Amino acid sequence: MRTSFGFRWLFIAGAVLVLIVACGSDDPKLDGTPANLTVPQEDIEQLAVIEAGLLYQEAVREVRARHLETGVYAYIADEINLIERALELNPGNLAALEVLSWVYSTYPEYLNDDTAHVLSLQYALAVFEANAELDVLAYEILAAAYYSNGQFDRGSELFDQGLERATNDEVIQTFKREKDSLRKLHEDRLAEPANSQ
Repeated sequence: MRTSFGFRWLFIAGAVLVLIVACGSDDPKLDGTPANLTVPQEDIEQLAVIEAGLLYQEAVREVRARHLETGVYAYIADEINLIERALELNPGNLAALEVLSWVYSTYPEYLNDDTAHVLSLQYALAVFEANAELDVLAYEILAAAYYSNGQFDRGSELFDQGLERATNDEVIQTFKREKDSLRKLHEDRLAEPANSQ
């Protein structure tokens, strides 16, 4: 209920901003010609950030609703597309970077997509730089991205560092499972003949 309420306020704020920009604040010229209808760049950028936030929230809301129905928390193609569009509009959106890094390094659809793995590492590094001191999950995301790029020792180091910092038993058990399963997944992938050089 709280997410829905917050989303409505975000939508209303975005609509008000759109109206302000659309109406403009310049007085019309005395000769009756319309006022300058150009929109300042900072308003355009702010609108992009608002739209990006709305797209991200829509994707997360759909994932959470499906999670309540099925017990599976995963992004499907439509939701991934929403997150990608959100990131295009607001390249600094850490939440979108976090989701896409995880998706690109762990989802089966991207298992053999080297371009996605490179992006995953770039995104994970940005998330880690911003959030490592605040969120132990930044270690998991970066470790998974290193694994997807074949940097297994570095990925294992980060999982171990995350385990040292974790205080929640559920997080600790998840890290241990993912450390083993993700490493094996990417080691097996890279050992396949089609991927050997």
